Amino acid sequence: MPETVFYFMMEAVPGAGTEEARDCGGAFINCWVKAENEETARRKARRYVEEENWTFLREEDAFIARREFYADEPESLECFDEAREYGLSAAFYMWPKGRDA
Repeated sequence: MPETVFYFMMEAVPGAGTEEARDCGGAFINCWVKAENEETARRKARRYVEEENWTFLREEDAFIARREFYADEPESLECFDEAREYGLSAAFYMWPKGRDA
């Protein structure tokens, strides 16, 4: 079965004691993962978030990504292409402490 690139948007908070924990209230993490199926991709995305010392809160969105989705979004297109080449790519969109997402 050929590998597909899956997209996940997750909400997370920085782990205690991390540099981000001082000023950052949380983040949405857009994650593109190349995998054989959605569940494998989801596990890889969650493991990546945890390895980066973030605490996963919830999944906001998930779908099979296609390159043409990002024709007008250069940053997302770069992430999609990185995931196809390296297996995973992510972008963190953080907000300061004291502010909601």
